[in-house]
Amino acid sequence: MGSQRILPILLSAVLAAFVGCNSNAPKPDGAKASSATSSSPSGPLKLVGVDTESMTLREREAWSALVTAQLAPCKEVAVPLAQCVSEKRDCKKCLPAAEFLARQVQAGLPKEDIVASYEAQFMPDHVKAIVIGDAATRGPANAPVTLIEFADFECPSCGQAYPLFEALYEHYEGHVRFVFKNFPLKNHTNAKLAAEAAIAAQKQGQFWAMHHVLFENQARLAEPELLGYAEKLGLDMGRFKAEIGAKDAKARIEAEFKQGEELGVDSTPTLYINGRHCDLSKLGVPVKELEAWIRLELTFAGVALGPPLVPSGPSASAVPSASAVSSASAVSSASAVPSASAVHSASAVHSASPVPSASPVPSASPVPSAHSKN
Repeated sequence: MGSQRILPILLSAVLAAFVGCNSNAPKPDGAKASSATSSSPSGPLKLVGVDTESMTLREREAWSALVTAQLAPCKEVAVPLAQCVSEKRDCKKCLPAAEFLARQVQAGLPKEDIVASYEAQFMPDHVKAIVIGDAATRGPANAPVTLIEFADFECPSCGQAYPLFEALYEHYEGHVRFVFKNFPLKNHTNAKLAAEAAIAAQKQGQFWAMHHVLFENQARLAEPELLGYAEKLGLDMGRFKAEIGAKDAKARIEAEFKQGEELGVDSTPTLYINGRHCDLSKLGVPVKELEAWIRLELTFAGVALGPPLVPSGPSASAVPSASAVSSASAVSSASAVPSASAVHSASAVHSASPVPSASPVPSASPVPSAHSKN
């Protein structure tokens, strides 16, 4: 697996990234969502394999109510989750599901968010068939984990999530397939043009190189800058200029956007893990939970795992950054404003050579939570 490094960006910035650039106006404040730490009349349970000793009494009661109320994630085991674990039923997802609920309760999340996240990750009826089509992919086609991202190259939230996704792909290289779907929001002026540039680069085998450049230079996505990036990547410029606005590129972007809408996508980035919607804004420790989800899917597939990318403990709130991805010539911003880091060719994403630790990076600025697509 590839090497890693950790950038000390605050976890709150990543959480903001998964609030996302979206099309829905903020809803009026109503009554505060009920916390999952409401008491259970039946009293707290104890299940072998689930550590509840670090919980408060109210947390144990709330967790007990959840594992008693939620059904086991295997169709053939039609019993409550607590019963599945206590009776050691033939469902390998039951114990991890009970542990998941415990972590979310301890994070203090509202009950409705915990239930929604539990169902999205574990229940069989929450898997969606997503046609990959002509979308850019990397990683084995038969990888046990497929991550599908609907994103907008100009969306600040996508830019914040980008280094995390890169780092996870690199860390689990060979076991993960990453798919990129274009979902340019109408309120981002250059989003469609950037998507066309990425598709034009894909036709010359350089989608991921262009993908990196675009996210590293989100403030510089006008056509002159895009042409400059293509030239520095060594693309055939005559072909690139002809294809950047081609009808087939526009049609593909429209098709991927429509596909996203049909799935219920209304903000970017939106992530699916093996067909399941992963809404990190509803998880207690988003970075850690995203990796935990990936590792659990790999475990179910029989993959022997090494150490996680995100360590446990206080440093788990740091955002892992991808190793520097490099080409024959680094591509930098066309303006005097430097990009977040040097951008390199996709070929070095697969490098396993040691990478020096990153320089400290300040916390990202707040991300707007409601960018309309209309």
